[in-house]
Amino acid sequence: VNNLMKQFISNRPKNEIRWWRPADNEKSFKRNLKKISNDWIYRNKEITYSYNEQGFREKSFDEINWKESVVVFGCSTVEGVGLALEDTLVKQLEKIIERPVVNLGIGGSGVDLACWNSSILHESYPTPKAIVQVWSSLYRYADYEDEQLLTHTPEDAGRSYIRLNWEFRSKKYIETDRMLWKDKIAYVAGTYFDMSKDNLSQLNIKQFLWMDRARDLVHPGIKSNLVAAEYCAEQLKLLI
Repeated sequence: VNNLMKQFISNRPKNEIRWWRPADNEKSFKRNLKKISNDWIYRNKEITYSYNEQGFREKSFDEINWKESVVVFGCSTVEGVGLALEDTLVKQLEKIIERPVVNLGIGGSGVDLACWNSSILHESYPTPKAIVQVWSSLYRYADYEDEQLLTHTPEDAGRSYIRLNWEFRSKKYIETDRMLWKDKIAYVAGTYFDMSKDNLSQLNIKQFLWMDRARDLVHPGIKSNLVAAEYCAEQLKLLI
């Protein structure tokens, strides 16, 4: 990445390859084997998590043609925890639209961090073809502690910001992000998290369905991500 470009904010390992993630660990996998049928695809299919120089499950940013790419923001549902790379929403979308799709998902992150990174993209990188925001929970909050990026929820005891109206704040971040890109490029928004019909309608967000589960049985699975990718592809074809 050009030195003049700002670094995206990430809390993931950099230039590293892993076979497991905290939510998708070997212990839970062995336990899940007892619950799932013998034809379960992830019974034998290997998953590798490879992170680039900025901590994203993506190739080096030096290799990305940003102007021709669709950039996807989100949490672990975008990063693809519990999924082989080709099974993630990002890679399935890329295959459908036959255009590079960039994975800027950060496991455990909230709406605020996605908006911050979106603003960094807007200010410091070439303008992409489109943005896809797969919004996280309205009840997560990012903060720096001891030079480490951490995610908090309202259940974190002893925190002063536990009294914040988190839904209101997150909705304002979503509205701000949409205004940032308005009338500039194609923009699609969805979520795997439960939101009220009013929020979905007011914020123009598509509710993605959980049709199956990933290897960890916690995150959306291959079919769920395919259906979400197909929706995004249809919207992008109308906009790009």
